[in-house]
Amino acid sequence: MKKKLLLFVLFSVFIVKAQENISFPASFKLNPKLLSGMVIAEIPAEYKKEGIINNPAVIEDTHAIRMMANSDNRDILQLYYEIYETKEEDDYGRDDAGVIVSRFVSEEALKNNLGELRNQSNLAYLVKNNYLIKVWSDASQNSEEHINGMVNYYQNSLQAELYQAAEQPGDTTEVVQIEFYEPADSTGISLW
Repeated sequence: MKKKLLLFVLFSVFIVKAQENISFPASFKLNPKLLSGMVIAEIPAEYKKEGIINNPAVIEDTHAIRMMANSDNRDILQLYYEIYETKEEDDYGRDDAGVIVSRFVSEEALKNNLGELRNQSNLAYLVKNNYLIKVWSDASQNSEEHINGMVNYYQNSLQAELYQAAEQPGDTTEVVQIEFYEPADSTGISLW
């Protein structure tokens, strides 16, 4: 009985340790079923000129990382991206969605950079160890569904934690009272 209990405990510890091991980028590959109606996007010509030619891919070149991460952050070692787009184009082009995973030099470096993130309605951030996971969807019809699905996927598969970024100043609506005055001529007499 003690042997069985010991084996059970050891097996449980092994499973927990196995779940903690993250393989980059394999652990971050997105389930394409989460983005119904979308396919892997073509890389635009301006990105190809910069050496970003495959999708999905891992990049290590600092210039390419800055371009993809839209940041001058030197604490990012590698970046994994997987970008999807709608099959059909509408008047505004194709909608896109996907994931960008930034592998930071350390957990401390990641934590030091979290304050730079800003909340937007079309994206979410998750954190796991020294990885920042950014999921987004610009789909006009089911953006929220895509984002929620991707967030749940990474929370369940990696036990990643959702990070609530700070609000951007332009993200709030302010009610302003405007008073209207009757126009007057140079004598101060109302024109109406």
